[in-house]
Amino acid sequence: MTYDGEGAPGEVSAQAASCKVIRSILDVAGLSREPDIRPASVRYWRARAVYDLNRDVTGAARVLGMNSLDRAAEAIGLEWKEAA
Repeated sequence: MTYDGEGAPGEVSAQAASCKVIRSILDVAGLSREPDIRPASVRYWRARAVYDLNRDVTGAARVLGMNSLDRAAEAIGLEWKEAA
């Protein structure tokens, strides 16, 4: 059960299908009962892995599709503030 391409990427149907697949994977892995794990966690984990590799918040923000480095840092659990 994956997104079959009907509708443009980014539409609600594409996002819902993706979240449903990720939720199914979390269920099979026994992680869906963990209160701090949800479909977005996979995305945030990937961005954190990019940050850990390069120590570059910009790369993590790019993975997340975020323009705000502060928001990206918060999403990956990084204690960091963009220089003013």
